[in-house]
Amino acid sequence: MLPVIVLEALTPASHIDLACTADVDIVLKSIDGVLFGAHSHYLSAWTEAFPMPDNVLTLTEVVDLPEKAATLEIVLKFVHPQRPPAVDTISDDLLILIAEAVEKYGVYPGMEVCRLRMKQLTSTHPLQVLLYAIRHGHNDIIDDAASHSVYKRIEDAWKILRSNQSAYTAWVRFRTLQNKAC
Repeated sequence: MLPVIVLEALTPASHIDLACTADVDIVLKSIDGVLFGAHSHYLSAWTEAFPMPDNVLTLTEVVDLPEKAATLEIVLKFVHPQRPPAVDTISDDLLILIAEAVEKYGVYPGMEVCRLRMKQLTSTHPLQVLLYAIRHGHNDIIDDAASHSVYKRIEDAWKILRSNQSAYTAWVRFRTLQNKAC
């Protein structure tokens, strides 16, 4: 469980205002050093990764997250009371990172829209979509992504799928069977 931070020792200039006038009670830090002020009550209501507001701790540190600022900025917009971000205008590479992050943190408002957008990327980014679908149990996407990926080079598949050895092994077997059938 990630700790919730109450702003005590942080200066007002040390967080990003997401066009909101409400006081923030948690600070998230991207891997590239950008600080985001957020609201624990929104995070706890709309995500799986953050505790309830009554679990707030008084600390002087920020919560370090492994995502880059560009990813976190969009993910946080999904948990704020505003129109959700339009994922159809986001670059494919950034969308892949956002889709992974919303699944990782259980950001309910972003999960389905990102899943649908990832499904649209099967022909252009089949290996990335395949890995995403396997990691998060999107069985309706796996077959389509695998079919689109059979013409990819083994070296390219290894670069993308190496974080999941069983996925890579299954992909190699699938590719071999598909090539024999041709």
